[in-house]
Amino acid sequence: MIKEITDIDRLKEIVEFSWNLYLNPSSSSYPREDKCLDDMYKRFKNIMLHKDDRVLACYADNKLVGTLNLFVESKDKYAQSNGFFIDGDYKTIADEFMQYIDDNYSGYDFYIGLPPENAKANKYFTDNNFECIDASIKTSLLKNDFICDTISDNVENLKDNEFDIYAQFHDKYAKDIYWTSERIKQNRNIWDIYVLKDSNQIAGSIFIKLYDDDSAEIFGLFLDDEYKNYEHDLLSKSVNEVLNKGKNEILYFIEEDLKLQLEIAQNIGFKAIENYRSYMKKI
Repeated sequence: MIKEITDIDRLKEIVEFSWNLYLNPSSSSYPREDKCLDDMYKRFKNIMLHKDDRVLACYADNKLVGTLNLFVESKDKYAQSNGFFIDGDYKTIADEFMQYIDDNYSGYDFYIGLPPENAKANKYFTDNNFECIDASIKTSLLKNDFICDTISDNVENLKDNEFDIYAQFHDKYAKDIYWTSERIKQNRNIWDIYVLKDSNQIAGSIFIKLYDDDSAEIFGLFLDDEYKNYEHDLLSKSVNEVLNKGKNEILYFIEEDLKLQLEIAQNIGFKAIENYRSYMKKI
């Protein structure tokens, strides 16, 4: 049985159940940035208190056997797992959650991120016609590990009055991801955008989300073909700028087949942490 959790007094049980499964990659799911139980509690609480998001629990014979945190953007018909944990018969429990999704989010795009070590979850979503849209390596750079060898004068922070010009470049490469230029513009205060220019024309860009804590995340780096050899300059300059703003850690998910991109990131201090799979299905 699936229940929506709205009582703060029941949240402790939900979080403790989820935390124990979160710790092991073979039973975990993304996001995987919680450093302690209290981090997870705060994240679950924020979801529970949001009017569109949901904290869901599955019970069998009054025993908690699964949880699903659901981040929802109703106007965009977008739903994303913000934590999916199962202890028991995986298919049976997952089927109950997916039936809830089918019943309540028809027409939505549903996304979930998983470590590849969670074999049961990866098999379940593959078997149920979810498309694997991303196979990446999660990397992380700590401020003290940053190797600042060159800072390019051709890379600069995007000015607000240049955003409409930048939007054309961004959507040329990122039109199929959630963070289109329109959505970034609507949430401009949480993004740092850096551009590589040649003769005042944008030839490359990187967009970085600034979180409320001391971390940030690179969501995309794009370069026109003839400027691919400027990737190091674009990455190094933008990382240096973000760290100088007080951030201590920067995350960067790099597609597994982009070996050169991974090497460039590692050369300035990024370290490979773990692998990531993202699945999507239109409900």
